[in-house]
Amino acid sequence: MKPPISSQTEPAAPADAGLTLLELLVVMTVLVLLATGLSGLGPAGVPSHEESVRQIMAGLTRARTQAIQRAAPVAYVIDPDRRRHGIGAAEAALPPEMRITVTSAAEAAQDGLPSVLFFPDGSASGGRIALASGGAERDIIDIRWLTGAIRRE
Repeated sequence: MKPPISSQTEPAAPADAGLTLLELLVVMTVLVLLATGLSGLGPAGVPSHEESVRQIMAGLTRARTQAIQRAAPVAYVIDPDRRRHGIGAAEAALPPEMRITVTSAAEAAQDGLPSVLFFPDGSASGGRIALASGGAERDIIDIRWLTGAIRRE
């Protein structure tokens, strides 16, 4: 014999009983951003050698893009003494143990500091940035004058 069919329904779960898929995705995204943002930093927020190379390459690319978009030259300045690099006020620090050597055109210098100048047509003044840390960590960033191409060697 079959049990009688009941007309009662189960009570609905309250709306705040759990997390929605969207909330979980937001939390996961924030955690991933925090993990990747902090992974390249050494003690007290100082960037590692690899993170510094990435920052310089990204900054050079940003300077080239800005020059093309604004139709005006943009300078990427490297200050080895203050251990800073960047476009104008948007500067970033270099690790204290990193040695940096910049070869650039004298005409591109900004306030006596070595710089790479990017032009509206995408070309650049050219230059080479050598970075060394510790023992084996050594990188050279080459900026081609004719094309403005930025390459890591």
